[in-house]
Amino acid sequence: MEYIPAKLIIKDYVQYVYKCTECGKNDVNPYDSIYCAPVPAPVLTHSVASPSITAWIMYQKYMMSVPLYRQEKDFRRMGAELKRDMMANWIIRSTEYWLKPLYEKMHEQLLKCSIIMSDETTWQVNKEKGKKASSNSYIWIHRSGNCESLPVILYQYTRSRSGEHAKNFLSSLKGIMSPMHMLDMKRLKELLDAYALVTYEDTIWKLFL
Repeated sequence: MEYIPAKLIIKDYVQYVYKCTECGKNDVNPYDSIYCAPVPAPVLTHSVASPSITAWIMYQKYMMSVPLYRQEKDFRRMGAELKRDMMANWIIRSTEYWLKPLYEKMHEQLLKCSIIMSDETTWQVNKEKGKKASSNSYIWIHRSGNCESLPVILYQYTRSRSGEHAKNFLSSLKGIMSPMHMLDMKRLKELLDAYALVTYEDTIWKLFL
């Protein structure tokens, strides 16, 4: 077994622009004619980021729990000065440009499912406006049931545990929302009422079977 260490490659793209020297001078060709050679479209405009390095940074941070300041040190050892604030900017912009539209399409597909399961867990956020660092925020998971042809799993961040967050996220749901943990009867009834579901006791407990 061998291990081949990663390496960074700098690619310089030169775009040639051609102009017809005879165009625009007579009635036969009255307009200037300019042709630009094709170049790969950048993943982020006005940036040296490529799809591969952006994906690697996001994988390291969110899958391998490697914070950006440690990635900054790794890239420096490889001879590249990638500041953590620049990497954070790449993540934010890539999320807005590329991942958010995909998330919204998956959300639309999720709301078409006949059964959706939802749950939340605590999440600590540092330096969040209007909240102490020791206070809890929440990550919700909403996923389709096994009866669907393709699974859809989405995460949602909220500042509180209020069921209103799930209600708003699933506002156009036509199927059934089933909490994935045992709530107290009062809170469960509120959630079910929010989706206009029948809430008599037998139906409530069948959701957990």
